[in-house]
Amino acid sequence: MKIIRLAVIVNLILVFIVGCAGRNFKSLSGSDSTVTHQELIENWSEYNISFYDRTWFGINVIVFDPKNDDKKILVSSSWKTVKDQKAWTEFIKANTTSDGNFKLTSGRNTPTQTSETTGVLEILGPGNQRYGFFIRQERWDFVVARMVDENTLQLTWRPPSGGNPK
Repeated sequence: MKIIRLAVIVNLILVFIVGCAGRNFKSLSGSDSTVTHQELIENWSEYNISFYDRTWFGINVIVFDPKNDDKKILVSSSWKTVKDQKAWTEFIKANTTSDGNFKLTSGRNTPTQTSETTGVLEILGPGNQRYGFFIRQERWDFVVARMVDENTLQLTWRPPSGGNPK
């Protein structure tokens, strides 16, 4: 009986090690990004831009996927996209502060919590290859990035479910 239990434990450890080795990418890096809000705003046409908009709360997350590379960031069909200059101009007018930074809602269950966003985060894949940029307001929301194939990353974002976790 002890041998069977030991064999099960060893197998679980091996599965865990192999699973972690297969996911050797970091989904987001910290404030080390070389790109600013203003640079993304000015160079918007170089990106495929997707955003998560819970209409009654406002914009929660913005993803910038560079057009000039072979990498692609996928988001769910419930996300919206910026299609043209007019849409981008309206988006910027409604979602930036007076100093030119993005302002997003917090994603919480109250529509009144709007504030400036955190910095620009880089979305990184295997080997620290940059797939794009990500802007969000919350630091405790739920972000998952998984590789679909060698050039495609699926990004999933979930808003925080309740109060401040502090």
